[in-house]
Amino acid sequence: EAKANYAKAKEQGITGSLLDQDDDNWFTMRLANIKPGEMIEVHMRYQEKIPYDDGEFRFVFPLVTPDAYANNETPSSSASSGGQQQKLNDVTMKVTVKAGVAINPPRSLVHDVTVTKTSSSSSSKEGSNDDGVYVVQLNKKDKYPNRDFVVAYSVVDRGVAPMVYLQRRSSSHDGTFLVVLN
Repeated sequence: EAKANYAKAKEQGITGSLLDQDDDNWFTMRLANIKPGEMIEVHMRYQEKIPYDDGEFRFVFPLVTPDAYANNETPSSSASSGGQQQKLNDVTMKVTVKAGVAINPPRSLVHDVTVTKTSSSSSSKEGSNDDGVYVVQLNKKDKYPNRDFVVAYSVVDRGVAPMVYLQRRSSSHDGTFLVVLN
């Protein structure tokens, strides 16, 4: 249905967009009927499990097109790009880290960023903002997408502390729980 709506908008001269999943970790955003010189903004929201390695969590958002896909090829296509590069547009990135536990301020491993601790709607028992909510924003001088955007953070070390996570289905008394010794 989304592809049909996009094709119809494109045919009618209406600005439109379509996000396709080409492979497990490869997506293509298609934009139609953008006027020459017109600036556009694409906003994308998603959630994912953040990998944990060597004492910290690392979020990696790919900004670089591998040479194999530089000629608008998808991972499933077999044509060779011949090493050509796409014209890269400036990007802005803003990542909100909601860890649910106290964390050390996030950092970027490869970009110049501004990190801001924010308040959240739920506060800890002591009433402090200790729930690990930070906003990491790419600074303007680093807006050229020539490498992946990487944000790393670690949990504040408070020794061994038990944590319990509960989830209950709203339609029943069933639920699940997880006990973690951290």
